[in-house]
Amino acid sequence: MASGYRISSNSNSYKVRIIRIPRDFIIKHWRLKQDLKLFLLLKLMYPEGKYKTCELPIDLVAKELDIHKRTIVRRLKKLEKIQWVSHNNQTGYTLIYSPERLVWGKKKTRCSRQKLMLHNIREIDSVVGYVLFRKCASDFKLINKEQGGSAQLTSHAFTSHLASLPKGYYPVALRGVSKRFSTPLSTINTLKKAALRAGYLRVIPTNRIIKPGSSAMVESHYPFKLLKGGTVYQKGVDLFSFELIY
Repeated sequence: MASGYRISSNSNSYKVRIIRIPRDFIIKHWRLKQDLKLFLLLKLMYPEGKYKTCELPIDLVAKELDIHKRTIVRRLKKLEKIQWVSHNNQTGYTLIYSPERLVWGKKKTRCSRQKLMLHNIREIDSVVGYVLFRKCASDFKLINKEQGGSAQLTSHAFTSHLASLPKGYYPVALRGVSKRFSTPLSTINTLKKAALRAGYLRVIPTNRIIKPGSSAMVESHYPFKLLKGGTVYQKGVDLFSFELIY
C-alpha cells in the first residue's frame, strides 16, 4: 500500500492497530493533552509517518475524537507550530515526526514504551494518569534498589504498620506526584481517578484508625485527624499496581 494513502470511512485497520509510544514523550508533553490526542491518532492512522495533506479525512478524525471539524483544523495548525508535524509544499505530504525525535532528537531503540489503541487515545486522561503514577513508582523502585531495599518513604507516606508491601504494589503518594510534576493536587487527583475508572491502576489504601491507648506511634509529621473519643485517623500513602493497557 502506498505511503500517504487515504483512510476512508470504510477502512477500519487503524481501529485495531497498536502503536508503541515512549512513555517519556507522554511525560514530557502530557499538559498538551488535546494536541497529544490528535498527534497519537495520526500516528495510529498513518504508521508510515506521513499522509497526503489534501486527503486527510477531517470528518473521520473529528468523529473519532468527538470534536468539531474546525477544532481539528486549528489543532493541526498547532501541531505544525510546535513542530510535531510539518507540511512539504513540493510533495504535498505532511510528515508526522517520531516521538523519539521529539524527545531525544534521534531514534532510540531502548526505552520504556506504552502500547496504545484507539480507545486509549480517546481516554487520554486515564493514560496520562497511568504513565505519571507509573513513573513515580519506577523512581521508588530505583531508589529502593540503590539503597538495598531500605528506601525511606517521604514524610506524607505512612506504611510502617505494614509487614511488607504486597507483591506488585508500590507506594505512590498524591502529593509526591504533584511535586514531581509541579502540578496542582486537584489535577493529579483527576488523572488518578480517570486511570482507576479505566482499570489501568489498582489501589490499596493504607489509612488506619488508631484507638485510644494503642501503643502505635503517631509521628507528628504524618497527617492525622483526631476523631471523637480520642481515636486518631491517619492518612497513609496509597499502594498502586499497574495493569497492561491496550
